[in-house]
Amino acid sequence: MSKTELSVRRQAHLATFCLCLLGLAGCDNESPAPDPHAEVDFVAEGVAYRTEGDLDTAIQKFTEAIRRKQNLAEAHLNRGQVLRDKGDFKAAVADFARVTRLDPSHSNAHLELGNAYARTGQLQNALKALSAAVKIKPDLVDAYMTRAHVWSSLKDLEKAIADLDVAIQLNPYGGSLYVNRGIFYSELGQRDRAVENWKAAIEISPQFPGGYFSLAVDHGSRGEFEETIPLLSKVLELHPGHYQALQNRALAHAAMGQHSEAIEDFGRVLEKYPDLAHVYLSRSLSHRALGDLIRADEDHEKAIALDPSLQQ
Repeated sequence: MSKTELSVRRQAHLATFCLCLLGLAGCDNESPAPDPHAEVDFVAEGVAYRTEGDLDTAIQKFTEAIRRKQNLAEAHLNRGQVLRDKGDFKAAVADFARVTRLDPSHSNAHLELGNAYARTGQLQNALKALSAAVKIKPDLVDAYMTRAHVWSSLKDLEKAIADLDVAIQLNPYGGSLYVNRGIFYSELGQRDRAVENWKAAIEISPQFPGGYFSLAVDHGSRGEFEETIPLLSKVLELHPGHYQALQNRALAHAAMGQHSEAIEDFGRVLEKYPDLAHVYLSRSLSHRALGDLIRADEDHEKAIALDPSLQQ
């Protein structure tokens, strides 16, 4: 038996032991030794495998638990979450929906179902599931936040903002909530309120890059590149791998005539994403502006090779 299998079995046995102590597995001093293949063991082993990152084996364990006891809500919920983690949202919908039928008061199952529906484009079903979640648990912040994004996808930004208003009342320190509310205000053309929310996000969560990035994009869209660059530099300080911030900073440097800095940023983008034709094209323009025609032509040819439509 491998070390991973031993580790998983230890975790599974511990989980089962804890369930027994809580009286959830029907254990007591006079009961016989638990069946090593009982469904609760398969669920515990599935959870352990998921923790180890072995999602396929976790699914097998949850599926075996369901085979033995089809109405085991815990197994369906856990399998749905693993399927979600693997990006199989359609299959996850079936498991989460089963949990809501088995336990209609399970707010987290309604939340998960709403998320999965949203990811599969079933927006009206997502609204129903998320509304059920907040009806059961009115302080479920994630449900309001997810429903806000669904409203946004349906182009109903006022309802999206209303849901984020509730979420912020429940969690006034959630920086991402302010960022998203600012984005929705921006889409409504209410720039002042958008900026107010992004600045609030920075004040509340100074280590969260979203507020800085949103403000940077806003300034960049207005041609205010002197304000854009330091904000994007802050984003990269907090999140060095933020590709969009790096590319936007490169473009801002280029717009200000700072072509050496732009070339450096474009190069860092291409180190990670070497097939981005438009970045080669942008860098070729900066090389040309500096009089380096050889590198400019090389980048231009690379861009055309990756995307012939850029030749037009």
